[in-house]
Amino acid sequence: MALGDAEIAATLTSALKRVQKDDAASSDLTLSSNELDALFASFLPDREPRTTSLGYVVVSAIVSSIRKGTNDEAKATDDVVRNVVSSLQPRLASVELDDLLSSISLFSALFQVDRTAASAVLLQDGIIDSVMEAPELFSDSLPLEKAVANLLSQASGQNSCRPVVSSRAREWLESRMRQTKDSTLQALAAIALTKLSRGGDAADITGQPPEETPEATGARAREDEKLAALMQRLVVESQDSNPALEAVEGLAYMSMETNIKELLCKDDAFLSRLFALVSRRQTPDLPSTNNAFLYGSGVIIANLAAYPPQMTEEEKQVEKLKRMTRPGASAGDLKDVAQKKREGDASIRRRGERLVQAGVLPALNALARAESQGVRQVAGQALLSLIENKENRGKILQAGGGKSLMLITRQALQGFKPDSDSKVLLSAPIDLVSIQALAKLAITTSPILLFGPSASASVDAIRPFTVLLLHQSSTLLQTFEAMMALTNLASVSPEMATHVAEAKGLMNKIEVLLLHENTMVQRAATELLCNLMTCDSVFERYSGEGSPSPAPVSASGPAEPAGEDAKPTSSIASSRLHILLALSDVQDVSTRVAASGALAMLTSSPSASRALLGLEKGPARTFSVLGDLISPSSESEDGDGSGDGAQNTPTAPDPRLVHRGVVCIQNVLKNSEGSEKTLVEEATKAGLLSALVRVVSDNTAPNDVRIAAGESLRWLMARGASIAKKS
Repeated sequence: MALGDAEIAATLTSALKRVQKDDAASSDLTLSSNELDALFASFLPDREPRTTSLGYVVVSAIVSSIRKGTNDEAKATDDVVRNVVSSLQPRLASVELDDLLSSISLFSALFQVDRTAASAVLLQDGIIDSVMEAPELFSDSLPLEKAVANLLSQASGQNSCRPVVSSRAREWLESRMRQTKDSTLQALAAIALTKLSRGGDAADITGQPPEETPEATGARAREDEKLAALMQRLVVESQDSNPALEAVEGLAYMSMETNIKELLCKDDAFLSRLFALVSRRQTPDLPSTNNAFLYGSGVIIANLAAYPPQMTEEEKQVEKLKRMTRPGASAGDLKDVAQKKREGDASIRRRGERLVQAGVLPALNALARAESQGVRQVAGQALLSLIENKENRGKILQAGGGKSLMLITRQALQGFKPDSDSKVLLSAPIDLVSIQALAKLAITTSPILLFGPSASASVDAIRPFTVLLLHQSSTLLQTFEAMMALTNLASVSPEMATHVAEAKGLMNKIEVLLLHENTMVQRAATELLCNLMTCDSVFERYSGEGSPSPAPVSASGPAEPAGEDAKPTSSIASSRLHILLALSDVQDVSTRVAASGALAMLTSSPSASRALLGLEKGPARTFSVLGDLISPSSESEDGDGSGDGAQNTPTAPDPRLVHRGVVCIQNVLKNSEGSEKTLVEEATKAGLLSALVRVVSDNTAPNDVRIAAGESLRWLMARGASIAKKS
């Protein structure tokens, strides 16, 4: 008598409790004959989804229990295989349809639970023959053919299984792909053939895939396009039934190829139908099997929008050498050139624009709300690629893409409490790609527009950006973009800057990156630091306020500290000021603007001004750098051009640097009581007077800049400085 769903569920629930309760792992299967019958019956195609899901859970629990019985992976696999074969083989040898259906369906489930063991089972003597004899025995059973095709599709994804599947089942798969009585069977057969054509074990001795001749490459591309066209049609004609799910799985596998990407992106009917199905399936009332469809759809979208990974020069050279060592290297080079032409940034941008026009954004919003973390991750990956094109960003914001990314990033960090051990968080696998996508939006979008008028929403964004900055797996680009996003956030208000600065580990990381060899990273760190100067704690960290006053200034620098009473705090602040002064003298203008902007704020503090003048080489170095901000062509008054800031080729002053330089000089002079004589001498040597005169005389300069320059000029002249007259 056939078992009903309720009876199967009751039997399997009891068996599951016993397997999970048994702490003593066993190398043998512990199910009774009745329980085995219920387990196999749970995989019959007419069972309720919840019954089949319970069957998956029991299979997983049994495999886990057997594997716990030994630390030897090979022995554990052998134990699983022995137990599975002993239960599976008699049913595969049966002449009853239900026995064949249930055994082949359970076998497919094993591939999803333990691929290694399932592959080993397929390679056992007589197993593949029994599988392929089943549809011959019941040639009119469509469910059985589907089950066999599904099993072969699972097996074709494993390297060890492809040879036996190809030799024993390829013809059968090709015939089932050509039949037209059932689209689901067509899709399953097409997926298996796709995996077989892409897998292959014949790698050469270099470890690289064998090089194809141009003819073979063209033939494979044409065959792929036929398979893709079939799957596209199945999606377009699907009424939210199984054919779409199977076709999506195949297209997810195939859409890594450039020719398939182009084919899919040009099919508006396919894109519209796919996106509509995604939006319809993302509802809580539908079974959990929707995750497979949603994930496959997300992978397709992500593949269509993806940019190739950026390679370093060293990686490019290694890849070139690999191509040269392959047989038929010249043909391969030609193929690579054609591939690059089609995969250039312009082509990828066009694909992304077509996706947006076809309605991908609502579909991505639906994927962002999925229960599955994997589905959310591919949605974030797709959004990152689309955001790369600045033309898409406004549309993404209008469609709610920013909110979707905030939802994804919030869920990615949900398992980590704000006060949790930072070492654990910063080494754990985190969805950094989705955080990077949100950071890209935050770089070019007003925080109020992106996060809303509530300050709390912007504050909440600080944490993911800080994780992106500090995480040990972050790439250099992700580190850079995290700093840019935090810079934009810090610009909202001093209160927001304080929230950013208080993030654990952030200030130390910024100060390391100030010295990075990459100019863009160094610039981003400097700009973030400049925006954080409105935070009291950062201002004090660099100005040294609250620390012992620096020693009196002499022409050569600070005097020796008195005894052992000098505390290290002031010394650390002086070192930080020294770095900012050095960054105000680098070649990159944007870095100079940020560093000198920070100094302009810091020099409003008397302690920072005195510390700046007391650095190594004394006021001479400080005035040389500040003078070069005001007048890049300025040289020392004696005309020898030997100052640190002297340049042989006069360049036009940057108004931003002039403004910052003038403010720094005004603050330093105003805050330097007791060192007037030394300052006047060094300012004269550094050519500051001439530089200030140029600013005062420049009618195009803003009035506040000219006034500040005039006040500094009067300060110097009132203390004996004179402007050298040129003959």
